[in-house]
Amino acid sequence: MLVINAERTGIPPTEQRIIGWLRTWTDEYKVAGIAISGCYVPERNNPRTAQETDLVVITPHTCVAVEVKGIIPRAGGELSCSANGRWSLSGVPQDPVHVRKGDTNPINQVSDAFFNLKACAEKAGIEAFVAGLVLVVPHARYPVTLRWSGPQPKGCDVELAGLSQLRQYFRRRAARHEACWSAERVHALLAALGYADRVTPEQLVAEGFPTEPRQSSSAPSPAAASPPAHPPTAPVSPRDFGPPIPASPPAAPIHAQPPPAPPAARTPATAPPPTSPPRAPLKSRPLISPDRPFDVSRPTVLPTDRPRESTVPQRDTATRPRRRRGGVVLLGAAAAIALIGGGIWAVTQGGSDSTEPRQTGDQLTPTTTVEPPAPPPQPTTVPPPPPPPPTERSAPRTPRGCYPFQPDC
Repeated sequence: MLVINAERTGIPPTEQRIIGWLRTWTDEYKVAGIAISGCYVPERNNPRTAQETDLVVITPHTCVAVEVKGIIPRAGGELSCSANGRWSLSGVPQDPVHVRKGDTNPINQVSDAFFNLKACAEKAGIEAFVAGLVLVVPHARYPVTLRWSGPQPKGCDVELAGLSQLRQYFRRRAARHEACWSAERVHALLAALGYADRVTPEQLVAEGFPTEPRQSSSAPSPAAASPPAHPPTAPVSPRDFGPPIPASPPAAPIHAQPPPAPPAARTPATAPPPTSPPRAPLKSRPLISPDRPFDVSRPTVLPTDRPRESTVPQRDTATRPRRRRGGVVLLGAAAAIALIGGGIWAVTQGGSDSTEPRQTGDQLTPTTTVEPPAPPPQPTTVPPPPPPPPTERSAPRTPRGCYPFQPDC
């Protein structure tokens, strides 16, 4: 271990023995650190005054203010120690160690030492734990045992001086605490105590203190070296979204909205069949038009009164093709029967020996309006009107047309 300020005069023999032990900690027994002998630490309540501390030992894991106390009488035995009472050695009526004026025991002196050292480190910008140690050095050939009674103050220890015991103490503290004292921090504390010219940071690094990473101009900063949490997004151009979409016109109020559009026209497959306009009643129109002569070859179908259009929707004709087809067949059969019957009637009338003069095409057959029966569900055929009463035969006429099986044709 590196020791400074040990060349001064007036060092007590007990302290010189401890300094000699620290210098022998090399090779496999080495404990990395630096020790300051006879260090004056400014008092925390009055910085103009300073308190002398026997040793200030700094390692990479701890900083300890050490007060070395030797047994005054040449005697051995059991040393009883406590935090609040006076210390005693078996068989010795006086104080076994030197006590500062106004103190009860060495605990008061070492407590002031490490509190002052902690305050000095905080002023230098160093936040680290500082401890205190009372090191009791017995006389040679007078063994002493240590017995602690009562609570022990936090951060303050009492140890019997011995080469191996002292080395084990620092090794225990290194195992309890992490490395918090770097070469830069130690040199800053030495500068606050007035020993900056006695050692350089390079010597501290060679002694075993770690060094803090330095920020160089070429090395990237930690913020630049670490990848960003969110990668920057590329600027968005209006071209990436295509042509602008025109804004839709504002919605009109409810009272100003146009009427709904008519429903789309149905396809021919689903559209209902067109309905013909209703016909006039049977009484309001004649059976035979006065401008058209009666033709016996064409059966007359009396129109029927159709009811008004019902609100019931029309049935889909595409779904029932068989029923409509059967109605068409029945209507066609009825029309054929009427046509054949009319033809037979015309043949029988034309072939008779009646002397009635035949009517010309310009003559009209008087007709009468017959009250039709109740309208049937289907249109029916009405037989032709009866023949006119017999009259005197007139001069023969030339027939205008012939019918099948008609005589004189």
